Amino acid sequence: MQLAQLSSAALLLALTPFATFQTPAKPPAADGPKPEKAEQTKPKSAPQLEAERVRNDLLGAWQLVRFEMDGEVFSGATCRGYLLVAGEFLSLDLQVKSNYVRNLETQGQLFSAGVQRWQYEESRLVLTTTSLIGVGNFTSEEVVTYERTGIPREYRVAFADDTLTLERNPGSRMQFRRISKPATPLVATPPPVKK
Repeated sequence: MQLAQLSSAALLLALTPFATFQTPAKPPAADGPKPEKAEQTKPKSAPQLEAERVRNDLLGAWQLVRFEMDGEVFSGATCRGYLLVAGEFLSLDLQVKSNYVRNLETQGQLFSAGVQRWQYEESRLVLTTTSLIGVGNFTSEEVVTYERTGIPREYRVAFADDTLTLERNPGSRMQFRRISKPATPLVATPPPVKK
């Protein structure tokens, strides 16, 4: 009988799951390593998407095809210029032949050239620029003036196929035709937010 009881006890031990005799696992320490969570990205708003599109579409080289200023319209032989946009800088050079001669030396030949830092403000959907260097004679007397650094400008931007329109004040508008776009997009990143 004792043998039968021992055999029954051995059989009972053999049939009991092994996990029952294991010590329970300790919970992870509160200050220890935690499993990494998948980074969640917040969906972009419509103005953010529009700003991103404009920033990327502006990059490249553009040829001026039409310029309007103070009721005068310049196109064809009376208008030429280029806009080059790369990274956060742009260079704008233009020449026009005005019908209104304000200065006998220049005979209505107006020009402007300069380099500017640019950004596209998604909150207001406008292109803002700050001059770095510039020169031109778009003055009432057509006198050549050198632009001081830091002059701000704002433009409303419109795209239609490969045409870019920059409108400054009512009555001042430049229209460009794309002549090249970078093969590898130069990422136009917004400048850091000032705190």
